[in-house]
Amino acid sequence: EKINDKKLIAFGKVSLGNIMYRMGDYKGFFNYTSEALSIYEETNNYYGILKTCLSLGETAKVVDSLDLALYYYRQALKDARSFKSLNDIAYITKNIAEVYDYMGVSDSVIINYKRASDIYRQTGSVENLALTQISMAASIFR
Repeated sequence: EKINDKKLIAFGKVSLGNIMYRMGDYKGFFNYTSEALSIYEETNNYYGILKTCLSLGETAKVVDSLDLALYYYRQALKDARSFKSLNDIAYITKNIAEVYDYMGVSDSVIINYKRASDIYRQTGSVENLALTQISMAASIFR
């Protein structure tokens, strides 16, 4: 029997992508997760887009596809801003700083770590603020 529930299909594709990731099949991960992203975009599921872009960005960073990681993180950041989800905005901004750090773009590293730190300070997320500050310090002293 064919499933017509797009939300369920997208969830299934995300799940298959996660299985591929755990198996080390990153190409399979990107294929399934990108298909899920397309469904989320088609159905205007902005939360699905946010979380899927975040996942794609994190995996692109893992496989050293840094430009692709920035692309997905920027998409996720746009949706996080539309939700006014401060913790997501800070988390994504911190990840963008890490990508710039891997790329050796020091000015962008510091700017993004500071932005993330300011947001974590605003939300009272002391642990995340501390981790972000440690990451920023480590990047400065490399």
